Amino acid sequence: MVTSTRLSKMKYNIPKQFNIGGQEIKVRTMKHIGIEGAIGVYKSLSNEILVQTHMNGKPMAVSQVEQTYHHELIHCLFDHARQEDLCCNEELVDLMGELLYQVNKSSK
Repeated sequence: MVTSTRLSKMKYNIPKQFNIGGQEIKVRTMKHIGIEGAIGVYKSLSNEILVQTHMNGKPMAVSQVEQTYHHELIHCLFDHARQEDLCCNEELVDLMGELLYQVNKSSK
């Protein structure tokens, strides 16, 4: 079940955690993830997804934060499916993340 994460008065339709392949994946939203040039990252060794919520000190659009989560989720799914070649294909990951985000956003 997806719950809203509240940070700086912004609500994101992003889960705090989920399970895949017998592993619990934690999802954290934070003002800055500490990786230059990135606004999201999937860390396979620590089983976590980090999503940045601010850029240049200003809040990012909710849709951009949620899209970033879906992008990192696709990295996670490919990693757990042992599809390293797909996991590293940023163009495919971005496209799949956008499509999944659209499905989730438009679901009724």
